[in-house]
This record gives sequence, structure tokens and C-alpha cells, in this order.
Amino acid sequence: MERSSSKVKSVIIILLCVFLVDTIISSFWVSYINPDASVSIYLIYLVPLLVIINLVLAGIFFLFRSKNISLVFIINTIVAPLIFVAFFDRAADKSYSDHVRLYRFSVSDKNYELMLLVENGNLVENGDFHLSRKINENTYDGVLWGKYKTVLDTILLINDSVHIRIFNKTLCGFPMAADKIKIY
Repeated sequence: MERSSSKVKSVIIILLCVFLVDTIISSFWVSYINPDASVSIYLIYLVPLLVIINLVLAGIFFLFRSKNISLVFIINTIVAPLIFVAFFDRAADKSYSDHVRLYRFSVSDKNYELMLLVENGNLVENGDFHLSRKINENTYDGVLWGKYKTVLDTILLINDSVHIRIFNKTLCGFPMAADKIKIY
């Protein structure tokens, strides 16, 4: 009984060490590739690669009569991709927020999204903006495009036909609304 209890403890310790190594490797790998949302298709290749690597390691340990360590790598075929995807997702979200500032608002029961292209999370002089009306959960219809500039605490959205101001989370001069609109 004592021997099986010590085997379980050693397997758990090995499992925790493998998870720690997975976390460290995934963290460095994701920071090296620095993904954004546009490269998330790579997960189709990387996740199966992680599964295959762990299954090969499990097979190698099984051949050398190390069934407990083999079991650790079989469990790791599930855990390693989850850890990697979590790091990848977090890095892609950060990359998105470094390049886009997003505002949302509603007018007459219609939802809109205003996207300002930014650099490293900061507004840029003469940056681009895109205003879309949300049609349904995943479909948007472009309404306005143009340039924006900042003057003190105000963001000016400018194109050939409109001049819209954003000040203190309030949108002024939106063509489809007479009043000021709170944005979030």
C-alpha cells in the first residue's frame, strides 16, 4: 500500500512539473511569435502538433517501461494545447487592443461600432476610423469611413460629408441623431 501511494505522489509531482514546463514553453513561444487575431488560423496546425509531440513522448516512455510517465504525457495531450491556446488568445487580444480602439453606441434601436486605428494603444495624428451599424450578431454594415485627429481632449472624426466630435465619452454631430450620444 505504501509503495502505490508513493507512486501516485511521484506521478503527480511529474505531472505538475510537466504542466509547469508547458506553461513556460507556451509563454515563450507565444511571446516569440507575437500573434494577432489574423494569424489564429495557425492554431489548426499548432494544436495537433502539440498533441502529436505528447503522444510520441508517451509512446517513447511506454516503450521504455515507464508507464506512469507515459500516462503523464497522455494527460498532457489535453492540457498542453489548452495552456498554449490560453496564452495565444491573450496575446491576440492584447495585439488587437494595441491596434484598435473600439466604441459602441445606439441610436433609434440600432447599434453602432466606431473603430479607431491606433498604434501601441495610443491615438495617432491623422488616423483612420470606421463606423459600422450592427445588423446581427456577426454582421456589420459600413456607414462612415474617414480620418480622425485629436485636439486637446476631443477626437474629431472627419470625412467629406460629416464632422463628428467625441468628448468625455459623448458623441456630437452624428448625422442619424439630433442629440448627443453616450458611447461606451
